[in-house]
Amino acid sequence: MRFSNFSPARQKQIIGASVRFAKHTLPEAVRPARILWHQIIGFLFLAMTLSGASFLVRAFKHFTGDGKSWAEVLLSSVFTIILGGYALSSFLRARRLARR
Repeated sequence: MRFSNFSPARQKQIIGASVRFAKHTLPEAVRPARILWHQIIGFLFLAMTLSGASFLVRAFKHFTGDGKSWAEVLLSSVFTIILGGYALSSFLRARRLARR
């Protein structure tokens, strides 16, 4: 049966029921998606952190004390710390959302 075959009052009733249903179910359906999103983003930041950490270890192994070595160590350590913070923040946010 087509929607346009209903009377205007019945159409309004169907639309109202649909809106109430959506308001009730969508927040509960979106919540697990948000948790999963934060976990995936946290994993990606963690992978980039490990990549930066491996470069930092390599930079320390080949450290000679010149300007280039200092720049490699400094930039890779800043990169690793920032991305590690983002990974931790994302995992903690997912955990906070899961506990609600």
